[in-house]
Amino acid sequence: MFLDVGGCSVYVDNKIKSVHIRFKNWKTMTNVVPFFRSPFTDLTGCLVNHQYYGRCAEMEMRAMDCLEAYGVDRGLKKCNDLLEDLRECATRGKQLLRIQAMKDERERQYKAGERSKEERYAKAPRIDAY
Repeated sequence: MFLDVGGCSVYVDNKIKSVHIRFKNWKTMTNVVPFFRSPFTDLTGCLVNHQYYGRCAEMEMRAMDCLEAYGVDRGLKKCNDLLEDLRECATRGKQLLRIQAMKDERERQYKAGERSKEERYAKAPRIDAY
């Protein structure tokens, strides 16, 4: 089964034993270095980042500091762990795969008769529960 998860293609086999993720821009860091540098790219480069979204801001800063220290070409090898963490934070690929695996397991249990129709999904919380 192929899923398109936030900028990457994900292949999942039937039993969710292995996950193969292929990012569309794996080797080219188009979000880090512009192809053509001009005053316009300098002015608008600050608009496309994760600093305004609190979830990935710290990871992006660590990845950019690493890339700045090693340079982009060498940094793609040296900073690969930080870049992978940033991609996972931005795309939430593994989180979506876990959700899909839980849905598939619930569906399997329902079809096998382990869950009744009423127990197929969890009951919703009360309205004033939050």
